[in-house]
Amino acid sequence: MRALAGVEVEELLRHSDEAMYRAKRLAGSAFRYHQVGASDAGPTSPASNGSANREGLGVECALTSRGGRMASVFTKIIDGELPGRFVWKDDRAVAFLTINPVKPGHTLVVPRDEVDHWIDLEPDLAKHVMGVCHGVGRAIHQAFRPKRVGQAIVGIEVPHVHVHLIPIDAIADLDFSKADPNPKPEDLDVAAERIRRALRDLGHAEVAES
Repeated sequence: MRALAGVEVEELLRHSDEAMYRAKRLAGSAFRYHQVGASDAGPTSPASNGSANREGLGVECALTSRGGRMASVFTKIIDGELPGRFVWKDDRAVAFLTINPVKPGHTLVVPRDEVDHWIDLEPDLAKHVMGVCHGVGRAIHQAFRPKRVGQAIVGIEVPHVHVHLIPIDAIADLDFSKADPNPKPEDLDVAAERIRRALRDLGHAEVAES
């Protein structure tokens, strides 16, 4: 597994209320993070030079052995091995907030099946994922009242299909360089609950409680 360079991860954060480490993701993408020597490292010190390696911490791409294959960071979130603020769960796909939102309410829709490129999704699964995007997108629109809910599929950093749903008021808002590298956990919690509430109001039984 390849350690990320400092230019890729500017800041490593620890939030005690989540009990896990969070790493900055370029363009809203996720990387796996873990502590090296967890029992000895102690609390994380704020970064002073933007380096990814500090105070005994290491950051790696989110790929681990999983039944003879490699599991993505999204699979680990879906499996509960990493934390996630879920707003939708069904037997084929989930939706959860990104930890680096371009705008409040920025949500990722992810199929449970680990497929790298969206064009390789089975047609029925692709249809289902878009159906989830439709339901969650309507909830985002109701919760945040943007002019539009933008949609983007990029998939460069994480080899697991995911659709970005972003509330936008102008095309310039759909700009991943504007992703917040350090959102407040409480703000993410509030945004997630607003989407869940809207999903309930819209009659979706698939709304996730956490």
